[in-house]
Amino acid sequence: MTGTPPKRFKRHINIALILLGLLGTAIRPQEPVDGRPVLKAESVRVVVPVTVTGTDGDMITGLRKENFRLYVRNAEVTQFQFLHNTDLPMVIGYIFDHSSRSVMNRFSWNKQVVQSLIHQFGFEDVFFLGTYGTQYAEVQKPTSDRLEILATLSNLHPYMFSSQESFWSFFKKDIRDYSKRKGAPVNKTAIALDHALYSLAGYDLPKKALILVSDGDENLSDITLNHVQRYGVPVYALYFSGSGMGGQSLFKRGQILRAVSQETGGCVFENLEDADPNEIGRRLSLVIRNQYLISFEPSERLSQTKTHPIRIVLDQAGANVVYRKSFRFVKE
Repeated sequence: MTGTPPKRFKRHINIALILLGLLGTAIRPQEPVDGRPVLKAESVRVVVPVTVTGTDGDMITGLRKENFRLYVRNAEVTQFQFLHNTDLPMVIGYIFDHSSRSVMNRFSWNKQVVQSLIHQFGFEDVFFLGTYGTQYAEVQKPTSDRLEILATLSNLHPYMFSSQESFWSFFKKDIRDYSKRKGAPVNKTAIALDHALYSLAGYDLPKKALILVSDGDENLSDITLNHVQRYGVPVYALYFSGSGMGGQSLFKRGQILRAVSQETGGCVFENLEDADPNEIGRRLSLVIRNQYLISFEPSERLSQTKTHPIRIVLDQAGANVVYRKSFRFVKE
């Protein structure tokens, strides 16, 4: 995307001023005194994305700060900042499980979702594309260049992610590995989430989201929730139900996607077999853009090592409120 809108620099200044109020900074070393380093603790703010919909599923916009009440560990927090601006730039990651047959059978469908999503983008919005199986890899590095993203998509093909070994060979190998394994299996989704969320955390933009495409056939562990709680980024899952052959996931199909989405303030898109990919992309963009952002500075009396529950109460009867459920003392 080329060209510079005439109000770009003014907009950058406004965004910077907003970010000063929304985003926290980490503890950082200052100039040494008498040869000894000094650590200065600066304020840390927690950002809570909130989505509000009506009984019909449509977005409810136009709410004000006084419509919301915020609680941390059941104690009300009265001093918080509130922002609802659909023009704020956002950064979105889109990752898919290329080891899943259910996902790869809909490879073209997913490409159309991405195309529809980025067609809703503004010139400052950032996007990256990742994939995971036995390991995580970035297919498209973070960029605001829509043409670059489209070029990457046009060059992607399912055969790029296919193995020369048969499915039966992999299945026998999994059985052998599982029989030798002690404890819980390696959670590939948790590893992929950690990589993608870390990339998102590097951007000082208030609106962030991760879209996860998976068959849900993996067991949910404490490790998985630990990965998402520390970053506070909403995870939106596109769920294609798998075969249930993934070790301990046989009777927990989809649980990992529902739990991660609920914990982070995202949601799960299910029953996608007949869904229009262009509508899914448009819907994702609409939901993310219409997030309300609530931020607060947590009390110093709270434990620095525990996870602290968050609760948002809205004075609108019948509204569905989705939000981040907890935070830890880390830079966001």
